[in-house]
Amino acid sequence: MATLDFQILTENDLESAIYCLESAFLSGEPMFKALSLTNEQFSSGVKVICQRVVKQGLSVIAKDSSSGEVVGCAIGKDFMTDMLDGTEAVSPKLYPVFQLLETLDENYQAQHSVQPGELLHFLLLGVIKPFANQGIGRILALELHEVAKTHDYQGVILEATGPISQHIFLNRLNYQEIDAISYQEFEYEGQKVFSSITECDSCQLLIHSFLD
Repeated sequence: MATLDFQILTENDLESAIYCLESAFLSGEPMFKALSLTNEQFSSGVKVICQRVVKQGLSVIAKDSSSGEVVGCAIGKDFMTDMLDGTEAVSPKLYPVFQLLETLDENYQAQHSVQPGELLHFLLLGVIKPFANQGIGRILALELHEVAKTHDYQGVILEATGPISQHIFLNRLNYQEIDAISYQEFEYEGQKVFSSITECDSCQLLIHSFLD
């Protein structure tokens, strides 16, 4: 495996990080496949999210130390910060995805008195194909945990959307499932837009507490 440097994402590496996520994330994401998203439609959401959260300093990248290429990203933000600040730059094809994720988040916030600075929201994790299956994603997740601890967060919360991420976070990183929305039952504007997803039953809201 190449020698990697793990760093906080800054504006200097923002474009490279977005390209990394575009390359890594689209092909294996169940919701994106169900919606038949194009690269451009997916990219519209990734760009807005990354541009919005980069200044919080809560995201981590893995760079090939020899080439300087960003080969992996773990994107995080404060859980109480809106994922999007307006949707004018985001493709409407992404609206069902954000609606499902926001429903999980809002349900949790309605049941728990969460304050800014308490939970880090783990948004996206991606590793480009030449570096996949080498454990880099797990290292990025652990690096993001360390960032959260450095900023005195009490834990990390995320939405696990597919079978691979659910397996990794539940079985290898000791997350706990606290809520889920069935892909077969979820409706957006009266349509069951994710009913074609068969590789897993639901999108799960998971949490990892540092207080246990």
